[in-house]
Amino acid sequence: MEEISEDSEPDHANSGKKYDLYDEMIAHPAHLIRRSYQIFQAGFDEDMSVVNITPVQWIILVTVSSFPGIDMTSLAGFAAVDKTSCGRAVAKLSERGYLQISPILEDLRQKRLSVTPEGKRVIDQTRPGVSRLRERLLGVLTEEEQINLINALQVFVSRNNELSRAPQRRKIDKKARKKSTT
Repeated sequence: MEEISEDSEPDHANSGKKYDLYDEMIAHPAHLIRRSYQIFQAGFDEDMSVVNITPVQWIILVTVSSFPGIDMTSLAGFAAVDKTSCGRAVAKLSERGYLQISPILEDLRQKRLSVTPEGKRVIDQTRPGVSRLRERLLGVLTEEEQINLINALQVFVSRNNELSRAPQRRKIDKKARKKSTT
């Protein structure tokens, strides 16, 4: 049996095709996106090691910080996180003392969220790691490639937003907002 190494090429002799299934798979956008996420996750884990926080928890913390008093439904839409995952992340962040959850008195099913001083400290503490991660991920590209990649990703995500299980919504839930301001 032949040993497989990094330099090994796929066996095209059996398929009779110049471009086989393996080549197709590794060039598939879904595979490349999955690999990109693996690279991101490894960097995130390293650069955010100062705090024990996941990418979803971090985006939720930052979103609540940017929109104090946001309700859970709007938060899920702004952060593009499904409601179940959003609820779990909010509960974990609240347990750690990073978020405060307050009921909206007119509708106790709705919750208003705000970042605590400890949550603000975590955001401030993780900002350098986020900058390092961005530099590390994009640093292998030229400035033009970086701009092109970010633009292409923004177009891709925007045009496919509705295919997501958690499409991004940039509107505050009007019912919750009305109730939270009365």
